[in-house]
Amino acid sequence: MSFIETNLFSTLSSDPSSSDPNPSGTLYSLYFSTERDESFWLVFTSLTLGILTAFQATIFCFIVYRLVFILARRNSEQYDAASHEVRGIVWVSAGVKIGALESLLGFAGGSFGIALARRIMRFSSRVCLCIGLSMRYVFFVIKSGLL
Repeated sequence: MSFIETNLFSTLSSDPSSSDPNPSGTLYSLYFSTERDESFWLVFTSLTLGILTAFQATIFCFIVYRLVFILARRNSEQYDAASHEVRGIVWVSAGVKIGALESLLGFAGGSFGIALARRIMRFSSRVCLCIGLSMRYVFFVIKSGLL
């Protein structure tokens, strides 16, 4: 990346004595030196986002598999042993799925609306994960008598 410094007062006709947040009048901007540098940045950013999305989708598939396995075992003779394992797993799977969707939304671009939607989705996925984990482990602590 290269760095450009331009004088803001030479391009804009503003009064330097006004309450300007940038009193020196210097505008800084970054740009890529070549098209090749920008292409590398785009490829590695997309690759990283794709790997993160694939990882989150894989974790979601493992969670769904585990839930199906627990529910199948719950219908058998081991009902009491498997009943506490379901607590919170739906919240955890919802949190992971929302996180994967948030990562997919990262491919859309960088406008303010998309950034705000991604932050809201990231927040809600973390809330779901926290609720799911707390439901599972708080129940375990209460049942085992550690509290």
